[in-house]
Amino acid sequence: MTDEGNRYSEELIMKLLSEQRHDWLNHLQVIISYLKMGREEQAVTYIQELTRELSTESRVAHLGYPPLVIYILLFNTLHPQLKMEVEIPGPFRLEQLPVAGKEIYGWIRGICEVYHDYSSAETEPDSLYLTICKRDQDVLFSVDYEGNLKDEQASEQLLKKWIERINLGGGQVVTFIHNGQESVIEWKVKLSQEVHA
Repeated sequence: MTDEGNRYSEELIMKLLSEQRHDWLNHLQVIISYLKMGREEQAVTYIQELTRELSTESRVAHLGYPPLVIYILLFNTLHPQLKMEVEIPGPFRLEQLPVAGKEIYGWIRGICEVYHDYSSAETEPDSLYLTICKRDQDVLFSVDYEGNLKDEQASEQLLKKWIERINLGGGQVVTFIHNGQESVIEWKVKLSQEVHA
């Protein structure tokens, strides 16, 4: 990696850390406000929501492929018109798959960037849901977009190219729904044989 590539990554990480620090200060102010107003139940509920978010971020961090981890953690910072929510129900590492982390990262990023490029969100951000979960002998990946797309046909053509890459690269697309307001791509990858044993 070049020095400029390192600097770019360092700038992104600094931006993420700065945003996280700002978010934490906001969260603490909300909790303190609830407590000052005697709303302990609301403070507890708020803390429980924060705990769920931190648990999800921890599972993202444990995926084991740094470019994907950084991409997911920085997504909302870099794409304000598209809000990503991530669900990873249990611990999982990409090294459990026979497909390289680089490939998985490419598929997820490629699909998410199509949605980003064709999102027509103006006032409120559109929604993007990324789910990664183990099911039996497979890992299921799902990217679900909710919002209005600028050009349904052009975005569909680009997504079909990513579907082809997934199918040729060791994954198997099991769901593709695409219309002007919702788009879902789900694919599965078999777990490595060593994981089964």
